Amino acid sequence: MGSPSVSPTSSMVDWTDSFYNYVKERVLAVNESRVFSGIVEASDWPSSEVVLESFYLVRQSISPNRPDSPGGNSWSSPLYGEPVQWSWPIMGDDIQPTNIAANRGDRYRKNFAMMQEILQGMFPGFCEKKQFSIDVTGELLFTSYDPKEYIWFTKPVFATKIDKSTGFLFGTASTTITGFAPTILS
Repeated sequence: MGSPSVSPTSSMVDWTDSFYNYVKERVLAVNESRVFSGIVEASDWPSSEVVLESFYLVRQSISPNRPDSPGGNSWSSPLYGEPVQWSWPIMGDDIQPTNIAANRGDRYRKNFAMMQEILQGMFPGFCEKKQFSIDVTGELLFTSYDPKEYIWFTKPVFATKIDKSTGFLFGTASTTITGFAPTILS
C-alpha cells in the first residue's frame, strides 16, 4: 500500500496538483478540446464568472483517513484523505441564454459526456505523486519523488444540481484523494 513519505521536500499540496494533472492529461487524451479551469477552494465556489463546459476541481478539507486507535492512524503512519469534487457548469444551447425554460435539451447529454470523461480520467484509481514547480520562464515542471510515491482516489460519485434562476446545470463528481503526509521530523 505504501508508507509515509521520506522525502524532505514532500508536500501535501502535491496530492491535489498530481491528481488534477493526472486526470487532466487522461481527459485531454480522449477529448483534446476539453477546457480545465483550475483548482478552487470550496468557499469560493461557484464563482460569479465561470467558463461553461469546463472542469473545475473544488477542494474541501484534509483529515486523517482512519481513527486514532490501536492499529489505526498514527503520527508515524499519517494516512490522510482529501475530499475533492470535480464540477462543471453547463448552460445547454437549444434556447437563448437570456430565456428561462423548463429544459435546455442538450444539457443532459453534455453532462453525461463530461461524466464519462471524468470516469476515463480517474481510471485506475491511483497515480504517481509528483512535485510541481514553475521555472523562470513560467513553465510548469513535474518531478517524480525518489523513491516514487503514489496517491489513491475513490470512484467518483456523480450528482447534478440545477440553478433555476440561471438555467445552469452543475455536474459534479466527488472523490477522496488518499496519501501519506510527509514524515514529521523531530
